[in-house]
Amino acid sequence: MPAQIDIKEVHRLLDIAQCIDVGVVVLDRQYRLEVWNAFMENHSGLGPDQVQGRSLFELFPDIDRPWLERKVESVVQLGTRLRF
Repeated sequence: MPAQIDIKEVHRLLDIAQCIDVGVVVLDRQYRLEVWNAFMENHSGLGPDQVQGRSLFELFPDIDRPWLERKVESVVQLGTRLRF
């Protein structure tokens, strides 16, 4: 049976992600941006509407792609969170 999603909890967590003074980014497995909080907007000059669904590597070509892909893959395999 699939897990139930509490939509109120999701909204509460998204509100927290928008208000904290830390960058929060959520990527899908193809490295497309799903969540981009206010901190990231303020420090990159790019709003959520400009990044939503776009490749992280397309937006930021200076990122060391092989390094990040290795880090993310190990996080996925271990089921942990990636923090920088």
